[in-house]
Amino acid sequence: MKIKGKAINKLDLFSVFSKILGTANSLDEIFKKTMAIFESNFTYDSIIIFVFDFTGKLQEKIKTGIKTFKHLPSKSLDNIKSIRKIIQEKSAKQIKNWQEEKELHTIFFDSDLIKSVLLIPLFTSNQIFGFITIGETTDYTFSENEIILLETIGHLVSYNVCHFLFQEYMQKQNNELKEITKRMRHDFANDLQSLSMALELLATTNLSDDQKKYLRILEKSKNSAIGKLQELKQLKDKYEKDVDFFIGIQFE
Repeated sequence: MKIKGKAINKLDLFSVFSKILGTANSLDEIFKKTMAIFESNFTYDSIIIFVFDFTGKLQEKIKTGIKTFKHLPSKSLDNIKSIRKIIQEKSAKQIKNWQEEKELHTIFFDSDLIKSVLLIPLFTSNQIFGFITIGETTDYTFSENEIILLETIGHLVSYNVCHFLFQEYMQKQNNELKEITKRMRHDFANDLQSLSMALELLATTNLSDDQKKYLRILEKSKNSAIGKLQELKQLKDKYEKDVDFFIGIQFE
């Protein structure tokens, strides 16, 4: 295993990934911190993180090591058998004869220097969103333990990306809900004010018994609507806070 210094304590390494990635405030920061941990613990010749863009193309997000080049994919990844297997199994793929994988050169490493590659998928519950690619300039064989370790790191990165995206999505929904409740309260309050003024005016008018009956019904409906407005205010107060875990001790 190509590591820096003494043997890696797996639990310590996983703990570092969990602690550091958990403090990231953006996707770019997650990938930068991931690469920083790789650089401080491993000595692989090339490491690149690729992420799909909105057009379905893999884009180089961040890299370290020797210079490599990459073209835009010439065909869909679904049409490449080796990639399709990775997508189906959600497991790392070791490719020892990289120079013979011409299809993959247009997607990942495109360098005569690279001879051995490990492709580590990054995925959500139902789709792959990128890869960590480990490249070596020699006919390097990744051991079973090494692959398991790197796969687990891929899982940790995937989890933190998914968690960040979920938190971001929930915050967006929370903000939209706050805006809706704010607008509803404003419009509802204006409508109630107009109704109250009309009822006050009618109360000073000579009315028939039937008209007074309808007036009482309207007054009752107005009071019910005021109660609903108070419930809406409570709902607004409930969702005013940023999305966060609902248990634990709040930081000062």
